[in-house]
Amino acid sequence: MNSTKSHTRHGTSGLIHATLMACLMCSIETALAQGSAVSLHLSPEGGGVEYTTSYSDNLQARVGYHQYTRSGTDLSDLLVRVSSFGVITTYHHDVSQQVISAIADYYYTDAHESRLSIGLMYNNSNDNIVASESSLGGYTINNVYYPSSQVSKLKGTIKYSSVAPYIGLGWGNPLSGGRKWGFMLDIGVMYQGKPEVNLQATGAAPTLNADIVAEQNSIKNQSLEWAPLAAIGVSYRW
Repeated sequence: MNSTKSHTRHGTSGLIHATLMACLMCSIETALAQGSAVSLHLSPEGGGVEYTTSYSDNLQARVGYHQYTRSGTDLSDLLVRVSSFGVITTYHHDVSQQVISAIADYYYTDAHESRLSIGLMYNNSNDNIVASESSLGGYTINNVYYPSSQVSKLKGTIKYSSVAPYIGLGWGNPLSGGRKWGFMLDIGVMYQGKPEVNLQATGAAPTLNADIVAEQNSIKNQSLEWAPLAAIGVSYRW
């Protein structure tokens, strides 16, 4: 049953990926025929490239590819993952993320610079986590302390939904008349939902497996459903 679900999920993700790639290529061809702009984006976690075409003075569409990497401890771990023993349980995250986006921009001012953005993203995100040992030399799993002799290592993965709606605000019009180069700023949120969390640990403690399941649910419930995104960019129009 789990194998069937896994194949179905991967097949659906592949179809979505292929569809968005086809839309990307069609949009690029249309943009090149009608006049277009390309922009390069940078953020604290990575960057990407986008192509933009115009449908009216107020409405534009863009498609793009973005790649992000993150490594370190999430702030949420430090704020909420405190056990009854006074030990802060933290996880080191190594995140690799690729995002294919299709976004519509509505310019709502007379200057055609400020915009409301709505779109859909294919979100391929892989988060590998490793629990850090506490100062006592062990781990706190589901608020239960386990010494290192009972748990050799606690690690796992966090996987979010591959389909993610996006909404945001931005400034800068890459197709504004009278200039080739432009500046862009985007701030928004991507709805990634609650993740699938899979933790693994080796040990012989009788309550370990049950506490691992509870810990997985705790991480899932504490995860952000809306992921903030922010980037600055430089555009070129031809």
